[in-house]
Amino acid sequence: MDNQEKRCGNCKYFAWHYIKFKSRLLKTDCGHCANSAYAVTKCEKRRDSGYYCELWEPCEIAVAERKELIEGKLLQITAQLGDIALILKEEKGEGKN
Repeated sequence: MDNQEKRCGNCKYFAWHYIKFKSRLLKTDCGHCANSAYAVTKCEKRRDSGYYCELWEPCEIAVAERKELIEGKLLQITAQLGDIALILKEEKGEGKN
């Protein structure tokens, strides 16, 4: 992959910035580097431009990791919702007595 394709916007460590507009979140055209190896003093807002960085890694890695984390969290939420539904069902049954 050439340096032209290795830009902040498609890097594993690029954290997009979002704005709240009415009832939605909209992605802006800038963000920052979340790589801990990147010096804090260098960390600044960056646009998805032609900037090239030696720490660049493909974003597909981050997407796969994020998908795995989300799936795990959804399983936890499903279990918790089941518990809540059971509690509400039992409380509703107790109220009929």
